[in-house]
Amino acid sequence: MLAKNARHRNNTRKRTRKVTTTITFRIDADTIDKLRAESTRHDVSLNTPVNKILKRYVQWDMFEPQAGTMPLAKPVVAELLVNMSKEQITYFAKNIAKTAVQDILLVMKGKIDLDSFLSWFETLMDKAFIEINHTLEKMIARIDTP
Repeated sequence: MLAKNARHRNNTRKRTRKVTTTITFRIDADTIDKLRAESTRHDVSLNTPVNKILKRYVQWDMFEPQAGTMPLAKPVVAELLVNMSKEQITYFAKNIAKTAVQDILLVMKGKIDLDSFLSWFETLMDKAFIEINHTLEKMIARIDTP
């Protein structure tokens, strides 16, 4: 669902409604059949996976070429890390990954600050099908998981 969830002090969730627009698209029949089957399997409307796909595109996929990111399978990453020493991994994290994340933030969010990082991280986790929600309280970040 596109709506953001906000936690209240009593730990209940309140859904914030987004403004929506009705629009018509021509979609390949095979593609729509697969989306309908997935919708039925998850007991949701066809609108739900279509919104997820479009949201993922505008939040992540359209920036991948500019940001220089690419998907890697877990076994590939695991094999790369297993063949690196602790010192190499530390160097990589401090010098290469930090700069890469900053560059990605600039491309995707247009700035580098705590809120931009948390928003990017939330999108990254959503892309990995891990649900989180971030809030900023007096410049202290808190990440809630369901």
